[in-house]
Amino acid sequence: MHKKRGMIFVVAMLAMLGMVLIGTAFVSSASQQLDDAQRDLDMLHATALADAGLNYFIWKQRYSGVIITDIHDSLTDIRDLAPDGSPAPQVADDTLSFGEATGDVWLFSYTPIGATFDSYQVVAKGYCRNRIRIVRAILQGPITMGDGVRPPWMDYAIFSDASMVIDTSTNVTGPIASNGNIVLNMSGGGGLVGDVRAATTVKFGKNSTHLYGDLVYGTALYDSKNRILTPYQAGVYVTGDVDPIPDGQPTTLPVDGMNPEMYLNWANSFGAEAFYDSDTLSDPALVTTPVLYVNADNTPNFDLRITTDLPGPLTIFVNGNLELHGNVILGTTENPIAVIATGNISCDGTPTVNGMIWANGTFGGGTPNVNGSVRCQVVGSFLGNPQLTWYEYDDDLINPPDFTDIWKEGSWELL
Repeated sequence: MHKKRGMIFVVAMLAMLGMVLIGTAFVSSASQQLDDAQRDLDMLHATALADAGLNYFIWKQRYSGVIITDIHDSLTDIRDLAPDGSPAPQVADDTLSFGEATGDVWLFSYTPIGATFDSYQVVAKGYCRNRIRIVRAILQGPITMGDGVRPPWMDYAIFSDASMVIDTSTNVTGPIASNGNIVLNMSGGGGLVGDVRAATTVKFGKNSTHLYGDLVYGTALYDSKNRILTPYQAGVYVTGDVDPIPDGQPTTLPVDGMNPEMYLNWANSFGAEAFYDSDTLSDPALVTTPVLYVNADNTPNFDLRITTDLPGPLTIFVNGNLELHGNVILGTTENPIAVIATGNISCDGTPTVNGMIWANGTFGGGTPNVNGSVRCQVVGSFLGNPQLTWYEYDDDLINPPDFTDIWKEGSWELL
């Protein structure tokens, strides 16, 4: 009997020991898993801070207006960088921190093999407790936008990238130019006072057409019946000199294309109030920034209708078409407005624009009064007796400020 009691005691002790061992193993496993989870969480926080540092740097260069200009020489070993080491980070942990996680960002010059453009290598380190994560990106910037260079088309009352038709009732005061052909149909109340420059042909579509200025052309002159004219014969239509473009001079004017991203970055520097998505602008109180970016989502077949007077200075950029309605007055000669559209700009009524009109498509319709410059692919099809008068403005409305330099991310790598 005593032996059985002893055996039960031994078995019970062994069972308890086994339970202790199993419990210890379970606690150890749970503790290890907790440590692993904490380590993974710390690594995640460190990675997030490193990536946030990279994006903060790009934002600062593109939109803040206070860009970082001190650039370190090319980097040799990324892992040698330390918060207290050399070189010092351009963005330090006193700026980039969240709870126990902090970060640093370095900017280095970088030239890819065979490249002829400036590039930059940005290294961001994130720290959380004793964990470190490193993110690297190659940036393609900056691309200067507001370089102060006056676009050559602004020196003309009308400039066309392609063809130009001056209708019978249109009055133009100032020089005009086209990188294509020009058809002059002026009569019945219309007239042209200024020099004319055409990259290809000039056609006098009406016998009553008269040009008060000089004429320079690229290839040929035609009368209303498509008969070729000599410069001497064309003198019946022109009060000034008639000559082909001199040898050695380019026939077309070098002009830059429209860059929507430039105006998008400019708008981003002001925030949400610089964006507009409705199809009608009827209240000037809705415009509170120097630039208004319309249809940022690029909705297809978008049309903006302006039905109210707007004060300048102001630049309106529309992804789509733009209509100037009624007798609206945009800007003054002292505070002009630029209206820019990736599509067509049309008039419905007798709007007045003191500033610049730039359409990737056509400009026409209605009876506008423009004091400034017009650029488009095709100009014509007006009604009534429009008045287009050249007025010289600064290029600020077309060239946004220098702080809109674009820094584009060309790569992203987690080390």
